[in-house]
Amino acid sequence: MASVGNPEARAILIAIRGPTTSRPMTHDLLIKMADACGAQVIGVDIRALEDGTFLGDLRLRGTDDAEIRVDCRPSDGIAATLRAKGQIRVATDVLSAAHPFPGQDGENQETQSMSVSADDTEGRERLEATLADLLPEELGDFEM
Repeated sequence: MASVGNPEARAILIAIRGPTTSRPMTHDLLIKMADACGAQVIGVDIRALEDGTFLGDLRLRGTDDAEIRVDCRPSDGIAATLRAKGQIRVATDVLSAAHPFPGQDGENQETQSMSVSADDTEGRERLEATLADLLPEELGDFEM
């Protein structure tokens, strides 16, 4: 299964907790570059899991209001999207393949795609409740 390395996890954690670095990180630069070009990061789609690798698209809104999709590592897309207060979307089949959630009877249940924006209080509470019961080892391999 795919893993998230320490640098990627740190970039996501910094985006969640707020800036704790004295200088901008690469994801901050990405946001500034998009802004300078008249685009806005609006979200990331984690669209597939192929051969143990997650695939994603960073979604931007261009000056003409058209949506632009750029292939990205999902960890980079998440870090940038969190900084831009955008929307993280995960395809239902990716959720099912990556981590089947156990039902009340212990059997795996079909997962629902979860999409939460920064200003969606109820959605954030649902996501936090879902994540609160997960153990780190259930999320796959990762480095500390």
